[in-house]
Amino acid sequence: MRIAFATMGRGDPPVKVGNWLSHLEFDLGSPVWGHMLEALSSRHMLLRYDQRGTGLSDREVRS
Repeated sequence: MRIAFATMGRGDPPVKVGNWLSHLEFDLGSPVWGHMLEALSSRHMLLRYDQRGTGLSDREVRS
C-alpha cells in the first residue's frame, strides 16, 4: 500500500492529519484549506498526506 504525501515550507514540521475531505492536489486551491496551509507553511515545514482510500493514496492493501 502506498500513502501519498507532500511537504511545503521550512522549519519544525507540524502534520496536517488527513480526513475524508482532503486531497493533496486540490487542498491548496480550496477555500476551506488553502489559507490555513499557506499560513502554516510560511513558518514551518508542513507535512500533509491523503488517508488510505482517499485522494492519491491507495485504497486496497496489496498482499
